[in-house]
Amino acid sequence: MQVVSWALWKPFTQTKPPPSEDPVWVIAELATMLRAGLAPDRAFEEIARRREPGGITNQVWRARTKGQSLTEALTVVLRDQSSAWRSLGAAWEIARVSGAPMGPALESLSRGLRDQERTSRLIDAELAAPHATMRLVGLLPIVAVLGGALGGVNSLSFLFLTTPGRGALVVGVGLLVLAWWWMRVMVRRVVNERTPPSPRADLFLIALGGGVLPRTALRTVDRVMSRWDFEKPPENDLEDLVTLSIRVGVPVSSLVRAQLDHARDVESTSATREVGSLSVRLVLPLGLLVLPAFLLMAVVPLAWGLSSGNLLS
Repeated sequence: MQVVSWALWKPFTQTKPPPSEDPVWVIAELATMLRAGLAPDRAFEEIARRREPGGITNQVWRARTKGQSLTEALTVVLRDQSSAWRSLGAAWEIARVSGAPMGPALESLSRGLRDQERTSRLIDAELAAPHATMRLVGLLPIVAVLGGALGGVNSLSFLFLTTPGRGALVVGVGLLVLAWWWMRVMVRRVVNERTPPSPRADLFLIALGGGVLPRTALRTVDRVMSRWDFEKPPENDLEDLVTLSIRVGVPVSSLVRAQLDHARDVESTSATREVGSLSVRLVLPLGLLVLPAFLLMAVVPLAWGLSSGNLLS
């Protein structure tokens, strides 16, 4: 009876896992709390309390409780983290310097990071097929041996104990290794060609939210980006938009927002197209290398067994 009662009570007593410390989610949650009117210290305390004790938000809050200001704690903890965490530190500093409201500033940043993360998830989903193909290539020798056994041929004896078999085995394995390497290079080239977009436009919008003049905002953004190890993009898109805004009298924030949305759409579409073409290009190593390797390791032993009568009894 006690066992039954404990089994019924256990699901209600188990503690839930802490929320994810994904920086995009942390920034969005922090922005929501700040927009609701919570003080920055209280918002960080609540976020850190709900995360793992050794997480990044807890490190920030421990540094804060040791006497550092929240800005100093963010600088110490986030400087060596990923680009998303460093974006939080840079946005926090720009909002503090320019006087922009923290809540809307972080909400704008989280929106941009969420778009980037959505594109990354889409690419990972599209790469599932190429990765599955690479795993199949690794299993192909086993499939070849099993195929020969099902055909009534002792493929292992032929491949390891006969001179033609050893030659077929060496060439077949070499072709498989070359095919796996070729496909791996193709996949890594697609992944490595994707460079994370610069947060310069998002940070510029945050600075504008504090009422700073556009050219002053650009200087502030570039200075803060350098402090947080972000490289300035080679294009002068923002400078051109500031010039256009002054010439035609259109708010520069509207121009930057429109260009940023367009650039993200283009990035997502081009990345999806590149991964889609990868699936087609993978046919080359499959046809030129994998198929001959399978013939050498599966069909050749079967033909040898049929011609010599060395079938399994």
